[in-house]
Amino acid sequence: MRGKTLIALVLGAWIAGTLFMWAIATQNFRLVDRILASPPDPWTERARPLAPGDARLLMRHQASEVNRLFFERWGWAQIGLGLALFWLVFSNSTDRWLRVIAPIMLLMAVALQLGVVPETVRLGRLLDFAPRSPAPPEAAPFWRLHGIYTAVDGARLLLSLVAAFRLWRGGVG
Repeated sequence: MRGKTLIALVLGAWIAGTLFMWAIATQNFRLVDRILASPPDPWTERARPLAPGDARLLMRHQASEVNRLFFERWGWAQIGLGLALFWLVFSNSTDRWLRVIAPIMLLMAVALQLGVVPETVRLGRLLDFAPRSPAPPEAAPFWRLHGIYTAVDGARLLLSLVAAFRLWRGGVG
């Protein structure tokens, strides 16, 4: 029973962390527009010397940097969660599906962290201050990698939900 509890804890942390990161990533950019729509007086005074649009550009750059930091760190945390899940499943469960899902989830986390995140971060930094029209050459590969990250992370989240369901239905032992 202890193994099932630990597996559930790791899966729960991974699911919660993923949902939290998705919320953070979108809210960081929305916050820029909320602040600019109704900026506090001291902010308005300090931003006055900036050219039109530069305050938004700088704030979006800062939001991007925060997202990059969070996703880089979250990627390493996911690898740790994947290793823990792998070990727990293979030491505590004979459920065939959990033994298939756990290594796949770990491989997905490793592939994202080592293959997708570094290049997405690199391209994102090149795009932060690039003109939007015409689209810079880095835009297409950036959005392709962004889509790959979202698809793989979404598939990994679905696998974690399947694993949690298997566990709930008695998938240890």
